[in-house]
Amino acid sequence: MAIVFMIVGLLAVQFTLGSPESPEGLGRLLAKWAIPATLGAVVATLVARNSTSVWAWWRYLLLVLHISFGIFVLLGLQDINSAVRMNAERQAPAATASQASESPTDESPSPTVSPSPTVSPSPTTSPRRFSTLRKPEKLAGLVLSTEPSLEQASEKIAAELLKETKAVKPVVAFYHDPIADERLVQLAGGTGFFVSPKAELDGAFRGMGSDGMTVTDIEDVDAGPLGGFARCGSAEQEAESGTMAPLSICMWSDHDSLMIGMFFYRPVEESADLLRKIRAEMQGG
Repeated sequence: MAIVFMIVGLLAVQFTLGSPESPEGLGRLLAKWAIPATLGAVVATLVARNSTSVWAWWRYLLLVLHISFGIFVLLGLQDINSAVRMNAERQAPAATASQASESPTDESPSPTVSPSPTVSPSPTTSPRRFSTLRKPEKLAGLVLSTEPSLEQASEKIAAELLKETKAVKPVVAFYHDPIADERLVQLAGGTGFFVSPKAELDGAFRGMGSDGMTVTDIEDVDAGPLGGFARCGSAEQEAESGTMAPLSICMWSDHDSLMIGMFFYRPVEESADLLRKIRAEMQGG
Protein backbone atom coordinates (compact mmCIF):
# COMPACT_ATOMS: atom_id res chain seq x y z
CA MET A 1 0.00 0.00 0.00
CA ALA A 2 2.85 2.37 0.78
CA ILE A 3 4.26 1.77 -2.69
CA VAL A 4 0.94 2.75 -4.29
CA PHE A 5 0.72 5.97 -2.24
CA MET A 6 4.33 6.79 -3.12
CA ILE A 7 3.84 6.32 -6.85
CA VAL A 8 0.61 8.37 -6.85
CA GLY A 9 2.29 11.21 -4.95
CA LEU A 10 5.32 11.33 -7.21
CA LEU A 11 3.18 11.18 -10.33
CA ALA A 12 1.18 14.12 -8.99
CA VAL A 13 4.41 16.12 -8.88
CA GLN A 14 5.22 15.08 -12.45
CA PHE A 15 1.79 16.08 -13.76
CA THR A 16 2.07 19.43 -11.98
CA LEU A 17 5.18 20.10 -14.05
CA GLY A 18 3.43 18.85 -17.19
CA SER A 19 1.80 15.68 -18.46
CA PRO A 20 3.51 13.31 -20.94
CA GLU A 21 2.59 13.62 -24.59
CA SER A 22 1.86 9.92 -25.34
CA PRO A 23 0.89 6.61 -23.68
CA GLU A 24 4.48 5.47 -24.17
CA GLY A 25 5.70 8.52 -22.28
CA LEU A 26 3.26 7.78 -19.45
CA GLY A 27 4.55 4.21 -19.28
CA ARG A 28 8.15 5.40 -18.98
CA LEU A 29 7.15 7.84 -16.23
CA LEU A 30 5.41 5.07 -14.28
CA ALA A 31 8.51 2.90 -14.51
CA LYS A 32 10.79 5.78 -13.57
CA TRP A 33 8.84 6.55 -10.38
CA ALA A 34 7.93 2.94 -9.47
CA ILE A 35 11.51 1.69 -9.10
CA PRO A 36 12.58 4.23 -6.42
CA ALA A 37 9.24 3.84 -4.63
CA THR A 38 9.57 0.06 -4.48
CA LEU A 39 13.17 0.16 -3.28
CA GLY A 40 12.29 2.83 -0.71
CA ALA A 41 9.42 0.74 0.66
CA VAL A 42 11.62 -2.37 0.90
CA VAL A 43 14.38 -0.53 2.78
CA ALA A 44 11.89 1.18 5.10
CA THR A 45 10.21 -2.17 5.88
CA LEU A 46 13.54 -3.73 6.83
CA VAL A 47 14.39 -0.78 9.08
CA ALA A 48 10.96 -0.88 10.75
CA ARG A 49 11.13 -4.62 11.40
CA ASN A 50 14.51 -4.31 13.09
CA SER A 51 13.38 -1.38 15.23
CA THR A 52 12.57 -1.98 18.91
CA SER A 53 9.73 0.55 18.91
CA VAL A 54 6.30 0.53 17.25
CA TRP A 55 6.16 2.79 14.20
CA ALA A 56 3.23 5.07 13.37
CA TRP A 57 2.10 4.98 9.74
CA TRP A 58 3.26 8.55 9.08
CA ARG A 59 6.76 7.79 10.32
CA TYR A 60 7.00 4.82 7.97
CA LEU A 61 5.70 6.83 5.01
CA LEU A 62 8.11 9.69 5.74
CA LEU A 63 11.07 7.28 5.66
CA VAL A 64 9.83 5.80 2.37
CA LEU A 65 9.61 9.30 0.86
CA HIS A 66 13.15 10.21 1.89
CA ILE A 67 14.71 6.97 0.68
CA SER A 68 12.75 6.89 -2.60
CA PHE A 69 13.58 10.46 -3.53
CA GLY A 70 17.27 9.86 -2.86
CA ILE A 71 17.24 6.75 -5.06
CA PHE A 72 15.35 8.64 -7.80
CA VAL A 73 17.96 11.41 -7.87
CA LEU A 74 20.86 8.95 -8.01
CA LEU A 75 19.26 6.98 -10.85
CA GLY A 76 18.32 10.12 -12.76
CA LEU A 77 21.85 11.51 -12.81
CA GLN A 78 23.09 8.37 -14.57
CA ASP A 79 20.71 8.61 -17.55
CA ILE A 80 22.44 11.44 -19.38
CA ASN A 81 25.80 9.66 -19.28
CA SER A 82 24.38 6.87 -21.42
CA ALA A 83 22.95 9.38 -23.89
CA VAL A 84 26.23 11.24 -24.26
CA ARG A 85 28.25 8.05 -24.73
CA MET A 86 25.87 6.93 -27.45
CA ASN A 87 25.89 10.39 -29.04
CA ALA A 88 29.69 10.52 -29.23
CA GLU A 89 29.80 7.13 -30.97
CA ARG A 90 27.50 8.47 -33.71
CA GLN A 91 29.62 11.49 -34.63
CA ALA A 92 31.46 9.93 -37.61
CA PRO A 93 28.73 10.88 -40.16
CA ALA A 94 28.87 14.50 -39.01
CA ALA A 95 32.65 14.70 -39.28
CA THR A 96 32.57 13.05 -42.70
CA ALA A 97 30.01 15.53 -43.99
CA SER A 98 32.02 18.44 -42.66
CA GLN A 99 35.03 17.38 -44.74
CA ALA A 100 33.11 17.15 -48.02
CA SER A 101 33.18 20.91 -48.64
CA GLU A 102 35.99 23.43 -49.02
CA SER A 103 38.20 24.28 -46.05
CA PRO A 104 36.57 26.90 -43.81
CA THR A 105 37.87 30.42 -43.50
CA ASP A 106 37.08 30.72 -39.79
CA GLU A 107 39.83 29.82 -37.39
CA SER A 108 39.01 26.94 -35.07
CA PRO A 109 39.47 27.27 -31.31
CA SER A 110 42.90 26.15 -30.14
CA PRO A 111 42.77 23.30 -27.61
CA THR A 112 44.30 24.14 -24.23
CA VAL A 113 44.45 22.51 -20.84
CA SER A 114 40.90 22.15 -19.61
CA PRO A 115 40.20 24.29 -16.51
CA SER A 116 37.59 23.52 -13.91
CA PRO A 117 34.17 24.91 -14.83
CA THR A 118 33.29 28.23 -13.24
CA VAL A 119 30.35 28.70 -10.92
CA SER A 120 27.11 28.38 -12.86
CA PRO A 121 24.93 31.48 -13.16
CA SER A 122 21.50 31.43 -11.60
CA PRO A 123 18.62 30.80 -14.00
CA THR A 124 17.24 34.04 -15.42
CA THR A 125 13.66 32.82 -15.33
CA SER A 126 11.69 30.00 -13.77
CA PRO A 127 11.42 26.83 -15.87
CA ARG A 128 8.22 26.54 -17.89
CA ARG A 129 5.67 23.74 -17.79
CA PHE A 130 6.86 20.70 -19.73
CA SER A 131 8.58 22.09 -22.83
CA THR A 132 8.28 20.86 -26.38
CA LEU A 133 11.17 20.91 -28.84
CA ARG A 134 10.46 21.62 -32.49
CA LYS A 135 12.60 20.62 -35.49
CA PRO A 136 11.77 23.16 -38.21
CA GLU A 137 13.20 23.10 -41.74
CA LYS A 138 14.89 26.45 -41.07
CA LEU A 139 16.38 27.25 -37.67
CA ALA A 140 18.42 30.33 -36.69
CA GLY A 141 19.57 30.83 -40.27
CA LEU A 142 20.41 27.12 -40.73
CA VAL A 143 18.74 24.57 -43.00
CA LEU A 144 17.65 21.08 -41.90
CA SER A 145 19.78 18.44 -43.61
CA THR A 146 18.07 15.94 -45.92
CA GLU A 147 21.24 13.98 -46.63
CA PRO A 148 20.29 10.28 -46.31
CA SER A 149 23.30 9.29 -44.19
CA LEU A 150 22.63 12.09 -41.70
CA GLU A 151 18.90 11.33 -41.58
CA GLN A 152 19.68 7.69 -40.80
CA ALA A 153 22.14 8.76 -38.09
CA SER A 154 19.44 11.02 -36.59
CA GLU A 155 16.94 8.15 -36.43
CA LYS A 156 19.45 5.86 -34.69
CA ILE A 157 20.44 8.50 -32.14
CA ALA A 158 16.79 9.33 -31.43
CA ALA A 159 15.93 5.66 -30.91
CA GLU A 160 18.76 5.19 -28.43
CA LEU A 161 17.93 8.43 -26.60
CA LEU A 162 14.38 7.15 -26.19
CA LYS A 163 15.62 3.79 -24.93
CA GLU A 164 18.50 4.82 -22.67
CA THR A 165 17.40 8.12 -21.11
CA LYS A 166 14.37 9.61 -19.41
CA ALA A 167 13.63 11.87 -22.38
CA VAL A 168 9.89 11.70 -23.11
CA LYS A 169 10.34 12.88 -26.68
CA PRO A 170 13.88 12.90 -28.13
CA VAL A 171 14.83 15.37 -30.86
CA VAL A 172 17.88 14.82 -33.09
CA ALA A 173 18.75 16.79 -36.23
CA PHE A 174 21.61 17.94 -38.43
CA TYR A 175 21.57 21.48 -39.81
CA HIS A 176 23.70 22.98 -42.60
CA ASP A 177 24.87 26.56 -42.91
CA PRO A 178 23.68 27.76 -46.36
CA ILE A 179 26.77 29.94 -46.71
CA ALA A 180 29.39 27.41 -45.56
CA ASP A 181 28.18 23.81 -45.76
CA GLU A 182 31.10 22.45 -43.74
CA ARG A 183 29.89 24.40 -40.69
CA LEU A 184 27.52 21.58 -39.77
CA VAL A 185 25.45 21.72 -36.56
CA GLN A 186 24.26 18.55 -34.82
CA LEU A 187 21.54 18.77 -32.16
CA ALA A 188 20.62 15.88 -29.86
CA GLY A 189 18.39 16.08 -26.80
CA GLY A 190 14.81 15.93 -25.68
CA THR A 191 12.18 16.78 -23.11
CA GLY A 192 11.72 15.05 -19.76
CA PHE A 193 11.96 15.71 -16.04
CA PHE A 194 15.51 16.61 -14.95
CA VAL A 195 15.89 16.99 -11.19
CA SER A 196 19.20 18.91 -11.38
CA PRO A 197 19.84 20.72 -14.70
CA LYS A 198 23.37 21.67 -13.67
CA ALA A 199 24.19 18.06 -12.78
CA GLU A 200 22.95 16.99 -16.23
CA LEU A 201 25.53 19.29 -17.86
CA ASP A 202 28.27 17.98 -15.56
CA GLY A 203 27.39 14.41 -16.46
CA ALA A 204 27.22 15.15 -20.18
CA PHE A 205 30.72 16.60 -20.33
CA ARG A 206 32.08 13.78 -18.15
CA GLY A 207 30.49 11.27 -20.50
CA MET A 208 32.22 12.77 -23.50
CA GLY A 209 35.56 12.64 -21.72
CA SER A 210 35.07 8.97 -20.81
CA ASP A 211 34.50 8.17 -24.50
CA GLY A 212 37.81 9.68 -25.54
CA MET A 213 36.61 13.07 -26.80
CA THR A 214 38.75 15.70 -25.09
CA VAL A 215 36.76 18.85 -24.40
CA THR A 216 38.83 21.85 -23.35
CA ASP A 217 38.16 25.41 -22.17
CA ILE A 218 34.85 24.38 -20.61
CA GLU A 219 32.96 27.39 -19.28
CA ASP A 220 29.47 28.41 -18.24
CA VAL A 221 27.76 30.76 -20.66
CA ASP A 222 24.59 32.83 -20.66
CA ALA A 223 21.57 30.53 -21.09
CA GLY A 224 19.44 33.36 -22.47
CA PRO A 225 15.97 34.59 -21.51
CA LEU A 226 14.52 31.06 -21.25
CA GLY A 227 16.65 30.41 -18.17
CA GLY A 228 18.25 27.19 -17.01
CA PHE A 229 21.96 26.57 -17.46
CA ALA A 230 24.32 26.50 -20.46
CA ARG A 231 27.94 25.47 -20.92
CA CYS A 232 30.42 25.33 -23.82
CA GLY A 233 33.80 23.80 -24.61
CA SER A 234 36.17 23.17 -27.53
CA ALA A 235 36.95 19.79 -29.10
CA GLU A 236 38.03 18.00 -32.28
CA GLN A 237 36.39 15.14 -34.18
CA GLU A 238 38.35 12.73 -36.38
CA ALA A 239 36.94 12.30 -39.88
CA GLU A 240 37.22 9.19 -42.05
CA SER A 241 39.91 10.94 -44.06
CA GLY A 242 42.08 11.04 -40.94
CA THR A 243 41.96 14.82 -40.55
CA MET A 244 40.64 16.52 -37.43
CA ALA A 245 37.52 18.68 -37.64
CA PRO A 246 37.47 21.42 -34.96
CA LEU A 247 34.18 22.01 -33.22
CA SER A 248 32.56 23.65 -30.23
CA ILE A 249 30.23 21.74 -27.93
CA CYS A 250 27.49 23.79 -26.28
CA MET A 251 24.59 22.52 -24.18
CA TRP A 252 21.59 23.90 -22.36
CA SER A 253 19.56 22.23 -19.62
CA ASP A 254 16.56 23.16 -17.51
CA HIS A 255 14.11 21.09 -15.50
CA ASP A 256 12.23 19.79 -18.53
CA SER A 257 14.62 19.94 -21.51
CA LEU A 258 18.20 19.13 -22.43
CA MET A 259 20.01 19.80 -25.71
CA ILE A 260 23.57 18.96 -26.81
CA GLY A 261 24.85 20.98 -29.76
CA MET A 262 27.99 20.18 -31.77
CA PHE A 263 29.06 23.15 -33.90
CA PHE A 264 31.68 22.24 -36.50
CA TYR A 265 34.21 24.91 -37.49
CA ARG A 266 32.75 27.50 -35.13
CA PRO A 267 34.51 29.12 -32.13
CA VAL A 268 32.91 28.89 -28.71
CA GLU A 269 31.64 32.46 -28.51
CA GLU A 270 29.86 32.20 -31.87
CA SER A 271 28.49 28.76 -30.98
CA ALA A 272 27.12 29.96 -27.63
CA ASP A 273 25.31 32.82 -29.36
CA LEU A 274 23.95 30.44 -32.01
CA LEU A 275 22.76 28.03 -29.29
CA ARG A 276 20.69 30.80 -27.70
CA LYS A 277 19.12 31.64 -31.08
CA ILE A 278 18.40 27.97 -31.76
CA ARG A 279 16.80 27.55 -28.35
CA ALA A 280 14.62 30.64 -28.79
CA GLU A 281 13.17 29.19 -32.02
CA MET A 282 13.19 25.53 -31.02
CA GLN A 283 11.86 25.41 -27.47
CA GLY A 284 8.26 26.12 -26.59
CA GLY A 285 6.22 25.81 -23.45
